[in-house]
Amino acid sequence: MARDHRAGEEVEPHGGDGNDNIFVGSPSTLHAGDTIDGGSGNSDWLYFNTYNPAPVEYDLTSVTVENIEYLYFATNAVLDVDTNSLSGFRSIYGGWYSGSALRTSASTLDLSNIVYDQLPIESTNASGTTFTVSDAATAANIIGGPGSDTIVANGFAFTADQRAAIFAAASIEKIVDGNGTYTAPADSGLRLTPGNDVVSLSIGNITVNATSTTLNDGDQLSAGNGHNVLALYGAGTFHLDTLAQFSGFSDIRLNNFGVGGANLFLRNDGSEVSVTFATAQSSSDSIYLASSKVSFRVFSENRQGVFGVPAIEEEHQAHGG
Repeated sequence: MARDHRAGEEVEPHGGDGNDNIFVGSPSTLHAGDTIDGGSGNSDWLYFNTYNPAPVEYDLTSVTVENIEYLYFATNAVLDVDTNSLSGFRSIYGGWYSGSALRTSASTLDLSNIVYDQLPIESTNASGTTFTVSDAATAANIIGGPGSDTIVANGFAFTADQRAAIFAAASIEKIVDGNGTYTAPADSGLRLTPGNDVVSLSIGNITVNATSTTLNDGDQLSAGNGHNVLALYGAGTFHLDTLAQFSGFSDIRLNNFGVGGANLFLRNDGSEVSVTFATAQSSSDSIYLASSKVSFRVFSENRQGVFGVPAIEEEHQAHGG
C-alpha cells in the first residue's frame, strides 16, 4: 500500500497496482495543475484529515484526480468542487468538523453516482445551482446558497415529508422528481444560518428550523408564550445544552432521513419539553437527558409518509438527574 504525504513542492503522485492512500496535509500542498493518479488498484483513497488551527480552503477544481475511488474529508475546511472534480469518486466520507463543507460555484453539480456521507454541500453561485442526486440521504446534506437552488432526483421520488424537511432546513427553492416540480412554500418557519443567530420574539407559536451545521453555541433563541417548535433536521450532533440562550421552546422535533446518526443533548435548566424523534431504520440516534422533564416519542423505522413503512411508535417520560 502506497502512502503519499504531500509536501509543499509540486508533485504528481501515481499509484501502482495495489491500493493507495494519498494525504493532503494543507492547502499549500495542493497546486493548480496537479495530477493525482491512484493507479490500477480498486480501493484508492484521497485524504484530507489534518486539523487546521483556523478554517481553510482547498480547491479540487484546479486539480486532475484520476483512478481514486474514495474521498475522505474530515477537517475544519471547505473543499471547492465541481462535477468534473468529483466524477471519479465512488464514495465521499466526512463532515465531523464544524465548518467543514463541500462548496461549488458551478451552475450544476451532479452527485448521482456517488455514495455520500454527512458532509454539508453549499453553493456560492449568485444565480443558483442545480444539484442532481440519486437518493434522499444525499439531498439531506444540501444547504443551498444565495441564488435560486434546485434539487433534481435522478431515478426516485421524494416523499412529501422529505420535501418538507428539505425546504424547511435548507435554502432550496425548487425540487424536481418523478412526481413533478415543487417550489418552496412561502412560510417554512425561521431558518438558522451557520453563523451566530439571534431569534428574540415576543410572539408565540413559531417554528425555528436548524441542522447540526446551523445550530451553534453562539445562537440565542428566545420565543414568547404559545406552542413554539425547534425543528432539527438530518444527522449530526445538536447541543441545546451549550446554546448562548434557549427559552420558550417546549416542542423539539428531530427528523433524520440522512446518512449517519443524530445525537441530541438537552438543556440542564429544569424546563419541561416534548421531544419527538422520526428517524431512518438504518440510523443510530441518541438523546442525552439533563434536568429537564422530558416527554419522549420515538417513531422507529421512521414514520409513515417519510419512508413508506408502518410507524412503530413508543412513548416515554423521563427526568434527568
